[in-house]
Amino acid sequence: MPITFRLTSPNGGEVWEAGNTYKILWEFSGGLEVPVALEIQSAFPQEGGTYIGYTITRDYPATKLSYSWGMPFNMMPGLYYMRLIAYPDDSTRTIVDTSDKPFIITNPQIPKPATELKVLSPNGGEVWEAGKTHLVEWKW
Repeated sequence: MPITFRLTSPNGGEVWEAGNTYKILWEFSGGLEVPVALEIQSAFPQEGGTYIGYTITRDYPATKLSYSWGMPFNMMPGLYYMRLIAYPDDSTRTIVDTSDKPFIITNPQIPKPATELKVLSPNGGEVWEAGKTHLVEWKW
């Protein structure tokens, strides 16, 4: 009988807040005890093209079908994919399933970046002479 996995939660669209505990759920068939790892990866690359990744657990029994994740308080907010990785033998690492769509991690401890920048000065109609210093003011 072939070994099959299906990640069921988070599978896209969930909103999870840092510092809380959430159940990661999957389906498994195949009868054999296979160790799995659970990882998350940012949905978008950061500056420089790298992705934020985080291993939640390794060598966890696949037959348990769930894992309670106490998410750290310092998790960066953003969009993430959950990955279920199986280790059918010591040398083989196989990504078995990834959430269908990203889920959202929020963190009230980390301030959100400014989403609006308003230029206060100049605000239109000023005539500035080239070579002179002028004050530019903004609010965000």
